[in-house]
Order: sequence, then structure tokens, then C-alpha cells
Amino acid sequence: GLNRSITLTAMRFDPDIRSAAILRYSKPVVDKAREMLFEVREADRRNAGSSTPLMDWRTAFCCKKEDVPDIIFIAGEETEEPKDAKAAKYAEKCDNSAKTGANCEPMIILLGISPSATVNNILMLGERINNRN
Repeated sequence: GLNRSITLTAMRFDPDIRSAAILRYSKPVVDKAREMLFEVREADRRNAGSSTPLMDWRTAFCCKKEDVPDIIFIAGEETEEPKDAKAAKYAEKCDNSAKTGANCEPMIILLGISPSATVNNILMLGERINNRN
């Protein structure tokens, strides 16, 4: 799926990357991540290449050799929490087969060296946001 594609693209730039997690976009989460000194980069929604799958292009756009950010985000208007009926389609909107950003949900992508490291970063962010520290 989408996580695997993002992870494989990031691995081309840093072979230690082994995990990706996708969160619903929220500006306070991005702001808190920057405050916590995570390396954060924005994937521009408008400048996607036409010959490369969209999420691969966005991931590659934010990465350099041996310099993969902790977090990549695709900004946009914050959306309502996906309902059960829409949950399965939520990630599909940014499927690799898409060639334009028009149907792509705003999102935050956390990258890590392992699934446990990625989850730990999500938990640290959540704790800091909930404690307002």
C-alpha cells in the first residue's frame, strides 16, 4: 500500500528508513513537531512530476541523499475526522496511481528507522500536544 511505497522511496535516500506512518494533517501537530526539533519538510501539492507516481514524487522531493526528514507533510485545509464509511477510501485518495494532487488528502507522514521508532515519535508528539508543553 501507500506506506510501503513511501518507505521504499525514502529508503532510496537513506537505507536505514524502514517505517512510515500517515496521520491526518493538522497544523498544530506540524508546529509542535518543529518545536520539538523534528526535521519537517513540506511536499508541495502543485509541482508533481508527470512520469512518477504522486506519493513517490512527493517523498523524493523532500529527501536528499542521506538526508531524509523525520516528517513530511502535505498541507491543506483541515478536514473532519473520516467517518467509518469513508475510512477505507481515505488513504486510497493518495494512491500511487494518482498523477495529480487534486484528490490527495492533506496528511502528515512520519518516517523512522523502525516501526517502534515511528510509533514512539507519534506518542511523543501526542503527549506534548495533550500536555500543551
